[in-house]
Parts: sequence; structure tokens; C-alpha cells
Amino acid sequence: MCCFILEMYKEAGLFDQIANSITEFTIKDAYTLKFFENNSNRMPKWCNGVDTVKLPYGQIRGKYRMELPGYNTMDPYPHMNERCPSLPPKYSRPKGC
Repeated sequence: MCCFILEMYKEAGLFDQIANSITEFTIKDAYTLKFFENNSNRMPKWCNGVDTVKLPYGQIRGKYRMELPGYNTMDPYPHMNERCPSLPPKYSRPKGC
């Protein structure tokens, strides 16, 4: 699925000139990129309307709340995350990775 998302982002022109240099991609990479709306007032009311915790993104369905650490915080860069270590269960990365 991450390959599909990466190709969709590339085809949409979100990586511009660096598209050919981005080959490694994870689910976390997909949601941490600064490609998403950052003004919660512009999101539909149903995104967070019934939840007591206001998230920076809309969760359409589900019994459990999704947590997306680092959501919408990373600018894309050439060879993004190719040399970034990450270990389960938190998949922490050094700053700048």
C-alpha cells in the first residue's frame, strides 16, 4: 500500500523536482509529510464533531481513535528517510530523519 501512496503522491506532483530521488516509503512517511490541511477550521464539521479530543485531522469512522505522531510535520527532501534507523514498537528516528 505504501508503494501505491508514494506513486499517487508522485503523479500528483507533490514531490516536484525530487520525485525520482524518493524510493523508500512507509505509512509513517505518508502521513508525516506536509501535504495536508493545517487549518482545522477548514475541515468538515463531521471530522471531529462528536469527539471530545480534537485531532489535527478528520477520522471518518472507527471505534478507536487513530494516533498519528508527527502528522503533517515533515517537508519532503531528496532521498528522504533512506538512511534513517527505526526500531519497533515506537519506530523512533533521530531528529532530521
